[in-house]
Amino acid sequence: VSTQSTWGIMTWAFTGSAAIFAEAMHTLTDVLNSLYRLDALKDSARKADAKHPYGYDRDRYIAANNSFILLCLVGGAYPLLCGFKDLLDPDPIMYYGALYCVFSGSAIFEARTLLSATKEIREQVMEHVSGERLLGKRLSTHEKHKMAADLSSSIPMDRIRARMKQFLATEIPKEDINSPNPLKRGRALWSAVLYNTDDIMTRAAFLESVLGIGSAVLGVGGIYLAQVTGLSHVLCVDT
Repeated sequence: VSTQSTWGIMTWAFTGSAAIFAEAMHTLTDVLNSLYRLDALKDSARKADAKHPYGYDRDRYIAANNSFILLCLVGGAYPLLCGFKDLLDPDPIMYYGALYCVFSGSAIFEARTLLSATKEIREQVMEHVSGERLLGKRLSTHEKHKMAADLSSSIPMDRIRARMKQFLATEIPKEDINSPNPLKRGRALWSAVLYNTDDIMTRAAFLESVLGIGSAVLGVGGIYLAQVTGLSHVLCVDT
């Protein structure tokens, strides 16, 4: 990931692409987050002492929260502001091949992280989740009553919201996480990620890699549209 981050920053400096800048900031944030979380994992493994009689295990949750803030600020808010600035004063896009390479490389690195996190989550489910079923979202008694009322509501949005709650709260056979059916496997995996794993670091890695792949796909789509339509050149001429 550090190699990908360096390559992204160099490509951005060479091309000035706002999309590559956003991707470079995202991968740079991944590097910083990985180093921070590794340090937090080492710290959380320390034994209890006089200063922390209950141990350091909960440090990983604090680290996950802080890494999310870092990802939002450095990998999200700052590139978004720069993107709006470049939208008002754009530069023509050049070297499309380099841009495609950066996004493709980012997607490959994120996919590797996603596969590792998926494997870890499956192992955790099979070893540590008791019973034969994955529990979905836990609904309070009030939520269950409201869901039942919304299912028979005359308002379409109420029915849709109730169906979504019902879907998320449905128990799923634990074995579905290794099912050959991709729909069953995907649903069980997401249920495990959201509701059935206590490993906050693995959950964070999974969700961040999904977002990373999504941003890479979005970046490739934006570059392709700019290349096909020539919109960036038109904007530069008009301004």
